[in-house]
Amino acid sequence: MSKTFNLNDASYDAKENAAIFNSGAAGVVENCSTRVERIKQEDKSNPNAPDYKIFFIDPNKAEVNLAFWYPKDDDTEENIIKFLKKLKHMAHCFCGSETQLPAGNPKAILDGVMKMLRESGMSGNVRVMTNYGTQGRESQYLRVRTFVPFVESMVIDKADSRLRSSNIENFDRPAATETSGAVASTASGSDDWT
Repeated sequence: MSKTFNLNDASYDAKENAAIFNSGAAGVVENCSTRVERIKQEDKSNPNAPDYKIFFIDPNKAEVNLAFWYPKDDDTEENIIKFLKKLKHMAHCFCGSETQLPAGNPKAILDGVMKMLRESGMSGNVRVMTNYGTQGRESQYLRVRTFVPFVESMVIDKADSRLRSSNIENFDRPAATETSGAVASTASGSDDWT
């Protein structure tokens, strides 16, 4: 590699501790603001990066996001239907249940719904359901529920909320997995450091 770096540059300094969404507590998180971001293909440094992200920001300004990719040709119909249900759920939350939704292929629908969300301003706070994955698909990280319903307007009375925990979700962070227990050897004075 011929590129040079300067570690004296402030961009390499440690950043302040990042805020953890809802202090790491899974479940319903209230009074979240939202935004949508589009990642254009030409801007992707990682080809596996999502095409869109919906960010949920808690009252302490910590964020969690839900990523969306354009469906691939080999996606199953079941996965595409789950994907489309999430899009419809979000469109109804932010644009109203009477809103005319886009039709067409899944790529066009994703683009259309994200455009609707952006144009709506995604104003008004929401509740969002978070978890540490589901049984058999545990996650070390707090994330937005991957099935509907996962978001609703704060206008909905809490007693009427559809965001209820399910028996397949993990609301406790899984314990760290045990490593082999091997300790890396340390360098001795006789090792070559150059």
